[in-house]
Amino acid sequence: MKKKLGIVATMILVLVMATGCSLFGPKANGLIMYGTDAQIKDALESTKNDVSKTDDFALKYDAKQADDRVIAISKSTAQGLFNNGLLQQVKDKDTTEAIAKLPEVTGDNAVIFAKTDTTVTELKGVKLAGQYGGDIVIGESRGFAQTIVLLDDAAWEKLNADKLGLTVAHFKKDPKNLLVDLSKKLEKAQMVVIKK
Repeated sequence: MKKKLGIVATMILVLVMATGCSLFGPKANGLIMYGTDAQIKDALESTKNDVSKTDDFALKYDAKQADDRVIAISKSTAQGLFNNGLLQQVKDKDTTEAIAKLPEVTGDNAVIFAKTDTTVTELKGVKLAGQYGGDIVIGESRGFAQTIVLLDDAAWEKLNADKLGLTVAHFKKDPKNLLVDLSKKLEKAQMVVIKK
């Protein structure tokens, strides 16, 4: 009996995968590409027939920091990510939800998004202080950074840190089959569901 149930369960799983149905929510329709301008250009060139649109942004970070990475994004970048539904509040370990509105950020007052309540962090030797903005991630996970510091555009420009491109690529279909190859070309490739 258990063997028959196992066979039936396997057949159902194969059928679901073959038809493209998703058991765990909507399919990805985009990728966030983290990389240098050259890396992103190369990745986009290799996917030009699959991409319908791109939104290009930048972030600042410490290129030498791999663990517990802190990144800084400008208010303009945050607005672009917000418009695509890509700034997500972590609800529990496996669930996120697009935030309803961006927090206000002006002057040198930062907003810090992190897993735990924090009002001070450091990026490339610079202490960044501000208010805790919640457990917010880019996409549905902490794909590239553990902590995100949201800065006013002028404060972001003045921040002395390494710069990296962040491109949101809108795909015509689920890009899952391209992820492995693109991950080799970029610093990081992260599948996402982009709000239409």
